[in-house]
Amino acid sequence: MVCDVSEKGSDSAIKQTSIYAERSLQFQSEISLDEMKLINSNNNIYSCIWIDHHIVVALDTSPSLVVFHEDHKTVLSMINCKSMPWSVSKTGPNDMVITFPRQRKISFAQLRHGNVHLVAHMTTNVPYKDVAMDTALNQYICLANTEGQIDVLNNDGSLLHTLDVSPEIKNCITSSHHIVVHVNFRILLLTDTIFNKITAINFHGKTLFEYQSNNP
Repeated sequence: MVCDVSEKGSDSAIKQTSIYAERSLQFQSEISLDEMKLINSNNNIYSCIWIDHHIVVALDTSPSLVVFHEDHKTVLSMINCKSMPWSVSKTGPNDMVITFPRQRKISFAQLRHGNVHLVAHMTTNVPYKDVAMDTALNQYICLANTEGQIDVLNNDGSLLHTLDVSPEIKNCITSSHHIVVHVNFRILLLTDTIFNKITAINFHGKTLFEYQSNNP
């Protein structure tokens, strides 16, 4: 992945974060999901993660989570869901969090021997489409792009606070599909699939920098 850098601000910490992100966004590997023969023409892949030498894929039309090994092209397991799993995010070596916005539910799961095991659920007042974990504080950063907001929840699901963001960032949130937390730098990365852009904001809702990709 080659990105054009558009750095905003002159703060040295922002520059250091930009340098780190530029390095971390370099293309590392590629797998053609078409070769895995795990989807049909009616299915869309909303999210996938690389975890413990496996890849977990969230499918929409036939709501399910599919697992295959990184070195093989055969499906190891599939778990059917009652509602569409919008996103799946890694929260630990074998742990993940899955969002079901239509049910206003967040599920916690573990990958064991190539199988996804749902271990707990949490209902929410807002239909969150993506969730990332702040492992340092044991909190969850939740993206509700329809509402244009980012909430911080305790691990029991209670709302701590909603990020105070500018109208510009709110527009970015409404067009974003995924959110990533970088704990060490205390930044949030929002992905915009329409403009192939990544926007980084701090935990106070301030824009740090943006990356625009020439490739979809």
